[in-house]
Amino acid sequence: METKLIPSGQYLCFTTQTTLNKLHEFADKAVRGVYEAVAKGGLNASGPMEFIYFDCSNDRDKEFTLEIALPVEDSMNFKSENHKIKKFDNFKCLSHTHNGDLLNLPAIYQQLFENVYKSGIKPTNQVREVYKSFSGMASNDNITEIQIGVN
Repeated sequence: METKLIPSGQYLCFTTQTTLNKLHEFADKAVRGVYEAVAKGGLNASGPMEFIYFDCSNDRDKEFTLEIALPVEDSMNFKSENHKIKKFDNFKCLSHTHNGDLLNLPAIYQQLFENVYKSGIKPTNQVREVYKSFSGMASNDNITEIQIGVN
């Protein structure tokens, strides 16, 4: 893993409370909704889709906050009932690129967090998944950057 500083930026977000076990029930529809809101709002995406997790743990039934977020350029006149423009500050993180099947992510996360804790680093309450290339949950063509927030 490498340390990175992700610059601040604005995102069009769909925010929800969910659990890891319930995420699959609405994720596809929510992602489509974000892309539709960008198109209807006349916005330009400036990066790939991200899932930003706050206070998520390995307890698959524990509720956490999820931002399904797409970086956007100018958003001065954007209005929507279900989506908001949010500005996120600089984000210092440990970054790992996962190539392939997203169904393997639980095991990948376990290994990454074991390494983080062994090194004495204390993670923050924020983790991001940046979907640099997505071809389906089980696709070997996926490229996902996992960003674990650190101080």
